[in-house]
Amino acid sequence: MMKIKLDVERYAFPVGGRVAGIVNLVVKELLPIRGVRVKLYGYERELHGVPPRSPFEGLRVPRVGKGAVELFNKEMVLTGREPFQSRAEALADAWGYMLGRRRYPILQPGEYGYPFSIDLPFDLLPTYVGGRCEVRYFLMADVDIPRGLGFRQPSTCKEIKVIALPMVGKPASKTATESAAGVGGKAALTVGVGSDVVALGGKLAVQYRIGNPDGQSIRGIRGSIVRVENTKRRGSESKLEDEMSQHIQPFEDPTARDQGGEFSLSVPMDAAPSFEGKCAGMNYKLRVRTEVEWNFEAEVTLDIKVAPSAAGEQATT
Repeated sequence: MMKIKLDVERYAFPVGGRVAGIVNLVVKELLPIRGVRVKLYGYERELHGVPPRSPFEGLRVPRVGKGAVELFNKEMVLTGREPFQSRAEALADAWGYMLGRRRYPILQPGEYGYPFSIDLPFDLLPTYVGGRCEVRYFLMADVDIPRGLGFRQPSTCKEIKVIALPMVGKPASKTATESAAGVGGKAALTVGVGSDVVALGGKLAVQYRIGNPDGQSIRGIRGSIVRVENTKRRGSESKLEDEMSQHIQPFEDPTARDQGGEFSLSVPMDAAPSFEGKCAGMNYKLRVRTEVEWNFEAEVTLDIKVAPSAAGEQATT
């Protein structure tokens, strides 16, 4: 009877951008319609340890189920009337149409195109699918056909990707010191970064200094960037930590009283930018610790932010 197709300019859009496209209909026989609608829907939800999967199959409208927090929901009527506000209103319309009291426009066989555009707010979360949570956006289109004719409501659905913008503002420098006492004596570790913002695909420059007044044996220093995926639902918080990159630097003189240096850690291009939602979030931290055999280790942790490349360019200048 008819086919419906959703064409968009691309499938990745920045926050604050515009999602534009065309709903195309191919009508093969006379078809009465109430209207053509398009809808953009976004949500975040906790996965409860279930492997992430697509919440829709084929052309079916996605069912996100319970526990999802709505992020964005905008529907546009491209032609025809607004959706019914109640079941009673829809039933009255169906009876009126079957009894011939209501009439709707009839499309002749042919091809029809209905352009649309939807503006995205700047405060949207970026698309993310992880082990504990997901943030996803779907673009849906459907044709409202009067009921009582035995026709199925044609619909189609596409998933789009929302991309975060570069972080605005000047990155801040951070420094922290931590001491550890063990059998061999005391040691103090000081770690600093010139910028707490690092770009996707960029490098985080780390400076360190170790004070070792008692001359205990410190084999080296280990640094890593840790990705922290957290979920917050029903008054509890769950975190999943995973090391993205790591650097190990051995010392030539393990008993030196004072020594320092610097190293860099890379952030993969496919990492998710930092974000914080109502039930899902992605944070990063720098973890640096001394490597001491049979002794307590000094460890320093600094919070950092991961952003798209333009923020990384600012951070490295």
